[in-house]
Amino acid sequence: MLTSEEGVRLGDPVDKKARVICLHGFPGHPTDWDFLAHDTDRDFLSVPMPWLAHIPEWTLNFHNVVAYCRTILDEHMAKPTHVVGHDIGALVLWKLSQGETNRNLASMSILSCPHPQAYLEFTGSPDYKTRTGYIDNLLRDPTSYVSPFVQSGERGSDQIAAHLKDTDFTRISTLYSDIVSGGQRSISTDPVGIDVPIALIAGRDDFVLGPHTMERSAELVAGPVKTMFLDSDSHFPHLTNPETVNTFLEEFWNATGH
Repeated sequence: MLTSEEGVRLGDPVDKKARVICLHGFPGHPTDWDFLAHDTDRDFLSVPMPWLAHIPEWTLNFHNVVAYCRTILDEHMAKPTHVVGHDIGALVLWKLSQGETNRNLASMSILSCPHPQAYLEFTGSPDYKTRTGYIDNLLRDPTSYVSPFVQSGERGSDQIAAHLKDTDFTRISTLYSDIVSGGQRSISTDPVGIDVPIALIAGRDDFVLGPHTMERSAELVAGPVKTMFLDSDSHFPHLTNPETVNTFLEEFWNATGH
């Protein structure tokens, strides 16, 4: 079991409101959700993803990351629970929602991560390499390459840069290669019978994903979907627009009755 010393932050139980569990992305850190934890009165848990340096080293591929998150969620989802994911954390959530883990899934909130089928369509677009090339540069030379979101100086960029220091780049490189080589495609072939409320949150011109990719995701989900698309190119809306995102999420959760 993970403890608070290992990076998981647990709040005090709150009667009649479902717990919130958050999965961060890359770059990312459990403290990415501090704004959200502060703004909600719900029991709150932020999961440290296994590419962080303080997590004991083990073989890192997408299958193992999903298994790691499934173990944590199974332990902490005895009752209906809202799960939030950003970037790779949201990709894991797309996968987990297809299995038994969704039995107590009160809702899933996806930030800056398209439905896998929408992402496959994006990989065939002309600007795919242009928009995602910064990741290759960052993984190739993390000590000297300054990524676009840090260069921009926008809100949250200092936090993102600091979190890069906590990343094990050998492990995240292996994981990223695995996702690019087949992880997205394998998820897109899974059944899409997600019968829980879904929230999709993104910048309209996310500098990584480009325009319309998240809007396309809303078309691909069969169940109830609530969307918030910000007039922004940020890939980190929970850091650049925390008040707006947090208000949206709380209203979304309350509307589910949990």
